[in-house]
Amino acid sequence: MELRILVPGREVLRTPVSRVSAEGKGGSFTLLPQHVDLLTALVPGILEYRSPASAAAEVAEGYVAIDEGLLVKRGDAVVITVRRAVPSPDLDSLRPRLEQDFLRLDENERQLRRVLDRLESSFMKGLIELGGVGS
Repeated sequence: MELRILVPGREVLRTPVSRVSAEGKGGSFTLLPQHVDLLTALVPGILEYRSPASAAAEVAEGYVAIDEGLLVKRGDAVVITVRRAVPSPDLDSLRPRLEQDFLRLDENERQLRRVLDRLESSFMKGLIELGGVGS
């Protein structure tokens, strides 16, 4: 199978895999190449994948911390779309990257909310001044 993980504006990961394990709203599951096509909602967590073994290399595992999103398996393609994703070759290095990337995004979201609050306040003040609200 080919695993693709997409976030808004870019592709985070594209790799051949022999197995994908994730967590949906109904619990954890594992996809193998012979499984039927599937569309499911994902919850935030750690996605695990295994690369296919070849004569030149042993089986490698990878991990991706994901936000909520959707997984679509169609034939040999597994496409995951999420708001945020942080890939890592091992779990030990994932935690510091996760904290750094997600905390930075959380601060950006807080700043955006402040801007939106100011815009909404300004809009409401303009409506009041025009006599459109509370008259």
